[in-house]
Amino acid sequence: RRSYDLQGPPSLLLSKGSRLRKLPDVFQGYDRLLITSWGHDPGIVPTSNVLTMLNDALTHSAVLIQGHGLYGMGETVHVPFPFDEAELQGEFSKANMGVHQALNQLRKKIDLQHFCGYVTMLNPFSRHVHQRELSDASDEKGESGLTLGSDVNGSTESFEMVIEETTVDSTIKQNLDECASEQQWVPLELCFGIPLFSSELNKKVCRKIAAHGLCDKESLKNLLHSSRKLSLQVLNFVQSFQEGVTTPDRKS
Repeated sequence: RRSYDLQGPPSLLLSKGSRLRKLPDVFQGYDRLLITSWGHDPGIVPTSNVLTMLNDALTHSAVLIQGHGLYGMGETVHVPFPFDEAELQGEFSKANMGVHQALNQLRKKIDLQHFCGYVTMLNPFSRHVHQRELSDASDEKGESGLTLGSDVNGSTESFEMVIEETTVDSTIKQNLDECASEQQWVPLELCFGIPLFSSELNKKVCRKIAAHGLCDKESLKNLLHSSRKLSLQVLNFVQSFQEGVTTPDRKS
């Protein structure tokens, strides 16, 4: 199913037990896919060998498939919230991601001013973060250093990723960054809470918590109201896909 309001990459959620004979057409143009199986961290996998991995993972859990990169791995930027007033002004750029139209729509639907966290923005058109020209070297260690790991139960739905880095001239990289238009960037993920994987992002979110007074009584009151509202929206969303699905009556 496509992402909400067509503001994200093509996404498909498959239930446990599903089986794919071929990669869905919506992903055919992608070189890399982001695969998330329930209970495991997501991994970026080449489309060339993803089908076997997906079918194996689907025997153990539901799997979410998302387009990530058309020319290798897509480029991502983490945008912390709540947003400062200055971050909502000016022209769009990679350094001024807060004015992106999709984030404006997101702020209207979800109260980001009383929550803390970050939004991951994706540019699937990026050509300079990870290049396919390393394929010769990758053949010796496995495509893109990606493997399908096994957990203690023998399940292989955990996708592990080792990122390939390429050396790009700083001038070329700067020019490519400036050429990236607002339409090329789409929201990939919304995460609530304080991130621990990046000290820089962690400091930005913590600073925003203090600057916006998120621990004040009035802010916490608004947070409680917004949390309940968001929970009801999630339940309504789930129910909308359960309409028409009948369950057998159970005798007590």
